[in-house]
Amino acid sequence: MKVLIATPAYGGSVFVAYHDSVLRTLAYFQREFPGIALESSILSLSMVTVARNILASQVLADDTLTHLLFIDADMGFAPSLIAKMLAFRKPVVGIVAPQRRLDYEAYHRVRAQVEAPLMARLVANDYVAGDGAVVVERGPAGQPEIEVVDGFVRVTRTGTGILLVERAVLEAMRQRFPELWVATPPDSIRRSGLPEGGLLQCFDQMRDEQGVAIGEDVSFCRRWTEGLKGEIWASIDEGIVHVGQDNYAGRYLSKLEAGKVHLRRREADPSAT
Repeated sequence: MKVLIATPAYGGSVFVAYHDSVLRTLAYFQREFPGIALESSILSLSMVTVARNILASQVLADDTLTHLLFIDADMGFAPSLIAKMLAFRKPVVGIVAPQRRLDYEAYHRVRAQVEAPLMARLVANDYVAGDGAVVVERGPAGQPEIEVVDGFVRVTRTGTGILLVERAVLEAMRQRFPELWVATPPDSIRRSGLPEGGLLQCFDQMRDEQGVAIGEDVSFCRRWTEGLKGEIWASIDEGIVHVGQDNYAGRYLSKLEAGKVHLRRREADPSAT
């Protein structure tokens, strides 16, 4: 088994969480799974769709590569996640990752029911490919039921933040969608990271029923599930860090007013010097 860790990193920058996670994963696999080879490819391109297409095509160009593993530059995770994804042995395996924002009203509601602050945040978070993407079935009594297999659930779509794709999936897409295959790519693609082999544009954006372009991740998933009738599974039991930026607004008086310290208020004496 040989896995290509593929990372689109516009501007050539990655976050510390990504850097630490990948280094720990390389060390972990070298120690625990020496028979699994991990290689890395990072592309700094302004168009993430082109970067993903080139990275996927790098796998097809190298007959020794068995898997494509997207890890985006803003993801943090434990090495055990990657080991579980490989051990699950499904053609397409992703994650349900937290979105890079916090619904403070939802957090406030959850805090009334969940005592631990961190747990409350995990519950209050919105998740990429969570609600609306997880496959919900009906139990024996007609109740909503989600099947969890070794910490994985079936989803109709998943993000590409951490996404494991077997080589056979890419080969099947090349055959099923010949219009996406460019046998002899232009020099611009060669210079961008694909020195040999053809270009599989499996992440090109599709359009929905209203003619609106959809994301490259959803486009890939639809080609797999609708065009090739494949399944997608996603990990839900591993902690994921989705690095982002927030505006940390503060007003210290509000904190003091919420505390137990009495505030003795007065107005300044205008005659004082």
